[in-house]
Amino acid sequence: MERFSRTFAEYDAVVTPSASCAGMVREAHPLPAEDYSMREVRRQVVELMP
Repeated sequence: MERFSRTFAEYDAVVTPSASCAGMVREAHPLPAEDYSMREVRRQVVELMP
């Protein structure tokens, strides 16, 4: 999640190869960040979502 948010932070849009990839970012990435008190990482991931 940290690498993902760093990699895509500078882009206005991120194109995914499938709906499941987009779903993973929207649904699954914020949850572990919340569980492990990674609030800054969660904020960064959420900022990447449309």
